[in-house]
Amino acid sequence: MPCQMQPAEAQSIIEAAHWYACLAAEDATPEDRKNWQSWLEASPAHRKAWDRLQQVQRRFEQVPGSIASAVLSSPSRRRFVLRSLLPLAGAGLLATGAYRLLLPATRADWRTATGEQRRIQLEDGSELYLNTATAVQQDFTTTHRRLVLHAGEILIQTHTDSPFPESGRPFIIRTRHGDIEALGTRFTVRVDNTRTQVQVLQHAVAIQPAHSTSARLYLQAGQAVTFDATDTGPILDAPTRADAWLQGRLAVVDAPLSEVIAELSRYRPGILDCASGIASLKVSGVFSLNDTDEALAALADSFPVQVRRRTRYWVTLLPR
Repeated sequence: MPCQMQPAEAQSIIEAAHWYACLAAEDATPEDRKNWQSWLEASPAHRKAWDRLQQVQRRFEQVPGSIASAVLSSPSRRRFVLRSLLPLAGAGLLATGAYRLLLPATRADWRTATGEQRRIQLEDGSELYLNTATAVQQDFTTTHRRLVLHAGEILIQTHTDSPFPESGRPFIIRTRHGDIEALGTRFTVRVDNTRTQVQVLQHAVAIQPAHSTSARLYLQAGQAVTFDATDTGPILDAPTRADAWLQGRLAVVDAPLSEVIAELSRYRPGILDCASGIASLKVSGVFSLNDTDEALAALADSFPVQVRRRTRYWVTLLPR
């Protein structure tokens, strides 16, 4: 079992991941490298954290075939690695966790980088929209239509099954936590390490957690639920404009600033956070996801906060 990190050690890992993303970016400058070198030499803990990050990279080099090079060969993929490393740092799972987390996504038929979105027309006529940092695998057979969501968020608009109009092949979204069957509908599915979130925009879906023997949960239009592999949470009202990300917008009403920042951070590489003293500040508005710097400027203009940029990849909101 991995050892639990101390707070200072976890912070060094986070900083190392930040510098990895900074140096891997297309627009990295000699000044960036000079600042990284100063950080590296400032503390033995920094050197140790950097060495651990390099161990992760070497583990990718051991993956058979061209999997590792496909993941790490471009700046957008390296930033995807960064975003997978950061949540693992505090749990002490950096060396092995990221390696295992990224491998399922390599089997994906479609994927997006951080900040990227895609629309896919499926062979049955249904429409699939991929949000930021998303990986989806298709599994269509003569008996079923299945999409496996490995990471990120999708929106599905199902249509009549064009190739097999009389067979009624079920349309299923599978995550690590269970199955969501579409019942002629439009809905979103979002997955992370611990849970899957479903929001129904039209008609209905049926949800079955992977390790539950209970009857399926039916979710109607305007409803949302979060579930894990064993149980479902309470049925809630789906947020207004739950599909606003299709237009590159984030719409919130009285949302804590910490939640808004967490959502914006999904669309940009590096670290974006806010001071604990303003984390509960209530925020309402419509913010750009296509230009998160614009969104941060709007927050600073409309609320008592200021934006502090340590580097282009490390931004913190502080009280004004």
